[in-house]
Amino acid sequence: MCRRRDGARDSLVAFANTRGGTLVPGLDEQAGFEPIGLSDPAKMSSDLGAMCATDIEPPLRPHIGWRPRNWAI
Repeated sequence: MCRRRDGARDSLVAFANTRGGTLVPGLDEQAGFEPIGLSDPAKMSSDLGAMCATDIEPPLRPHIGWRPRNWAI
């Protein structure tokens, strides 16, 4: 399993155990949260939903939505 997937899973579990939160894919944490983009946002959404359903116990059912990037870099 890749490190990013582990990090996303850990973050989602932490959100579920507190008051929730927002996961923002497409940013590089090691580079000061520089935007790196996503090559296939629809696949990322699908993979994230599948991970929440199969890799976390009890399964999570998060709201997964996308907003267009409209900020200046």
